[in-house]
Amino acid sequence: MTDSIARVRFTAIRLTLAAGWCVHVVLPHGHETQISGFATEAAAKAWIAEQSAAWLKEYDGGKYA
Repeated sequence: MTDSIARVRFTAIRLTLAAGWCVHVVLPHGHETQISGFATEAAAKAWIAEQSAAWLKEYDGGKYA
């Protein structure tokens, strides 16, 4: 894991105004975003484990990867 990835936090969070879960992403310098569309906490956590690194390489031109 590189330094920039280490500063990025991915957290599974239950939605309060709708059914389901999202992944809350905190990027360096406090920038935040979220990925929604997960039916369960397990699905959100699986996405973090299996796909977050690839997503980070694509997000914002890969500047946080």
